[in-house]
Amino acid sequence: MKQVPVLVLALIAAALPSAAQSNQAVKEKLAEGVAGLIPGARHLAPPANMPVKPQAAVANTPTLQISSGVSPAVLHTFNVPTSLDGQGPDGPVMFASDGKLYSTTTAGGKNGCGTIFSFDPATQVYVTLYSLDCDKDGTVPVSGLIQAADGYLYGTTIGFGPAATEVPGGGIFRYNISTGVFTSLYRFQHGGTPYGDMIDDGHGTLYGTTFSDGVYKDGSVWSWNYTKNTFKTLYSFTGEQDGAGVTGGLVLASDGRLYGTAAYGGTFGWGTAFVLNIDGTGFKAFYNFTNFYSALDGSSPSADLVEAQDGNLYGTSCCGGELSLQGAFFRITPNGAESTLTPLAALGQSVYPYVFVEGGDVDLGRPLIAGDGYIYLTPSYGGSNPGGTALQMDTFGNANRIYSFENPYDDFAISPYGVMEGQDGNLYGATYSSGFASGILYELNTGLPPAITLAASTSSAYVGVPLSLAWSVNNAFSNNAAVCLVRSTDGTFGGNGAAGLRPIVGNESVTPVGSGSVTYSFTCGGVESATTTVQVNKVATVTTIESAPTTIQQGQTAKISVAVAAHVGTNLPVGSVSLIVGSQTLSTATLSNGKATFSLPTTTIAPGVYQVHVTYGGSTAFVNSVSANAKLDIKVVPAITFRASPTTTTQGLDSTFSVLLGKTGAPSPTGTVTFSSPTYKFGSTSVSSGMASFVANFGKISAGTYVVTAAYSGDNYNEAISATQTIKITKATTTTSLTGPTTINAGSSGSYKISVARPNLPGTATGKVRLLFGTASIGSAELSGGVATLTVPSTVVKAGTYQVTAQYSGDENNTPSNSLPVAVTVR
Repeated sequence: MKQVPVLVLALIAAALPSAAQSNQAVKEKLAEGVAGLIPGARHLAPPANMPVKPQAAVANTPTLQISSGVSPAVLHTFNVPTSLDGQGPDGPVMFASDGKLYSTTTAGGKNGCGTIFSFDPATQVYVTLYSLDCDKDGTVPVSGLIQAADGYLYGTTIGFGPAATEVPGGGIFRYNISTGVFTSLYRFQHGGTPYGDMIDDGHGTLYGTTFSDGVYKDGSVWSWNYTKNTFKTLYSFTGEQDGAGVTGGLVLASDGRLYGTAAYGGTFGWGTAFVLNIDGTGFKAFYNFTNFYSALDGSSPSADLVEAQDGNLYGTSCCGGELSLQGAFFRITPNGAESTLTPLAALGQSVYPYVFVEGGDVDLGRPLIAGDGYIYLTPSYGGSNPGGTALQMDTFGNANRIYSFENPYDDFAISPYGVMEGQDGNLYGATYSSGFASGILYELNTGLPPAITLAASTSSAYVGVPLSLAWSVNNAFSNNAAVCLVRSTDGTFGGNGAAGLRPIVGNESVTPVGSGSVTYSFTCGGVESATTTVQVNKVATVTTIESAPTTIQQGQTAKISVAVAAHVGTNLPVGSVSLIVGSQTLSTATLSNGKATFSLPTTTIAPGVYQVHVTYGGSTAFVNSVSANAKLDIKVVPAITFRASPTTTTQGLDSTFSVLLGKTGAPSPTGTVTFSSPTYKFGSTSVSSGMASFVANFGKISAGTYVVTAAYSGDNYNEAISATQTIKITKATTTTSLTGPTTINAGSSGSYKISVARPNLPGTATGKVRLLFGTASIGSAELSGGVATLTVPSTVVKAGTYQVTAQYSGDENNTPSNSLPVAVTVR
């Protein structure tokens, strides 16, 4: 095995937590005064023979967008070693599907071996999520975290054991952002030390590299199948022509191959660029970095590669290069074993009197392709101060320094390791150290076009009513970004694994299943996320009683039909409805197609008038509602007794009708009773205490036999009911009287008055009367007022003495009668 260059030791030392700056160093910085704290106040002389090199100009070079005005916001200061907070963040930050920023620190925490932390841009809340156990979990997590397709965060450590005595090696771990559960998955067996960031193929496999693992302990390419929890070494570096000491992560290019760089080995000993298939076959070191001190390509490439929208791969070397010790920016044109690497620009260019004002020495982390299509790097050294810079690069190698670290506005932070674009278009990152603490978490107000977008058709939706989501990756296309997953907190949009995979541009209709705040997310490359939150409301409902009896006899079953309708959408409400009679819930039914029918027995319900309504209890999708009141009159049938006294009477006399309504558990009946026959209505009377009495007069009714009906009207508690009684009306007994002359002389006449009376009875007789002289009928007349007068001429009767009588024939109400005879002499 080829001897590892001395810089390897420097890399290992840089990965481990450095001691906090001494108080003396802080005092020296403060002693410079305010002028010395302003960016660029410390003028450093350039090294001898170091020319000031202008940036390269290429025809049709895109105009860089950011030139000035970028300022930092310190989001969190990592505290001094005595704090339980983390220290020395060395890995790039990432945004997970919950919209929060996640990363690690290489030291600190309650065990001193590093932490996992989160920061919520929406609430500005920083949380230390987990402190690594030095022996069980490993120590010094240098690489960035990645959210795999299964939804977990994955990361690596480079050693084991207590701080300051750690043993190189490290392992792979998993963190559940929903439950906070940390799981150690695998411990490297041959020296490990994984510096590079992992990538996910979206189908269950993570790919990564190590600095000193593998058969020859010169580094390796490995995979971890997180669906089966299996580890596989895909390739072991020999330290010869293939390379050694891999510190950068891989890229899964659009051609389906893995590409990466080794920091050492190769023809010149300063690293290689290599390619291999995802199964570990087809390895080829297709490029050798040439010269540590002066070659344009530089040496010791130690950061990740990234694939840009043009299909090429871009990366950096950390050291050497044309300007010495600051590295270079290069392009790889992927073509398997025939791939080529083209140096584009030397990093660390100077503008007199500032040395390395552009910044260089990109040690670790991943380049970022932002929504504007430019590549963003964070050289860990240089700038106007020179604690490192943030650079904007185009694909021709033109550089634009957008920010210099180590000034009062960033707490004199130094050694940034990568940036990530947030959904707001600003850049987020961390620095390994700072003037007064152990690094900062920061935000640069770049206001770039978002690289990842996700938008909902509405911010306020309803359960069960579809809404539309549209997403896209803007300018930042790479195969890393092409592994995109969608998720939602209610499980209706994508999900983990294959269910969540989506193309980089698309739209989809989703239907919320529950009320509340639902967050939808679109995550690409496992490190960039866009989220949108929709407030999902339950659908308002209207409950209606469609049919119900208004009056029902106690003991019968009331059929009451109800419907519950949704205010919006086409879904029908589900759940149960309750029937409230008065203040009591008497029945519950389950909706079917938004309808239900109650069958309500009334046997046990006291008679009376009730207000009836139906309540819908709601569901996860629908709001509860209450119907309008309906009236339900539950009545009993009282027992009725109808008596007439007398039942047989003489025409013209009265009869007393009595009605008794029996008690049935309801209040005493009230209302009226009406008495009538088929041809005559006698009248009505009120019911009091269940009784009614009525005097019926039969003066206007002919004698005969009649069926009289007593009809009870009913009330709020009692049903209407009737009873009958047969009444016999007999004819009145009459008396007939005769008055007139007892002698009729020849040539004259006699006038006789006939009266028919109804003794002790009201009314008068009607009909005809006859006058008889002996047996001979002399004449007849109609009664008027019970009286008739007949005149008898002497000429119609022979002379003699007669017994004269008046004879009444009777009528429909009166019996016939004859008068007493009167002796009359005719001369």
